[in-house]
Amino acid sequence: MGDPHTKANLLLQAHFSDLPLPVTDYKTDTKSVLDQAIRVIQGMIDIASSVALDTTLMLINLLQMVICGQWINDCPFQVLNFLSRQDIWNLSKASIKYWPQLMQNKEGLSKFLASKRIKLEAFKVQKLINTLPRLPQINLGFKIMGVDDSCKPVPSSK
Repeated sequence: MGDPHTKANLLLQAHFSDLPLPVTDYKTDTKSVLDQAIRVIQGMIDIASSVALDTTLMLINLLQMVICGQWINDCPFQVLNFLSRQDIWNLSKASIKYWPQLMQNKEGLSKFLASKRIKLEAFKVQKLINTLPRLPQINLGFKIMGVDDSCKPVPSSK
């Protein structure tokens, strides 16, 4: 248990789970671990990106966990500190689990939540309305390319 790697692992897990730390020195240690972890993970992503896609994606997930302070499979709404666990549970029960579901309805968010029988205090709805436009909206597209005999990319014949 005295190994610094074990301590770093436990501090990261406490950070992801939002657990209270029993000693105030652990808060300082956690800040140090988080600062170092970000730099180390970014370096690992740089190295892994030229070798293994699956490893790179796992490292990106780990980096997201460190930055957001939650497990990768946690509900993304947990980053909003004004929503209670009960609020998040109510959203989940109404099959609202991802940002795009709210972003598509940001103009009439109050009516959308009412239609799903979700009751949120007015100030929480207003905070959501103010938060949603600040979130990035990304559209992705892709095109499958082949490779000719000279290893140059060519458009697929599809």
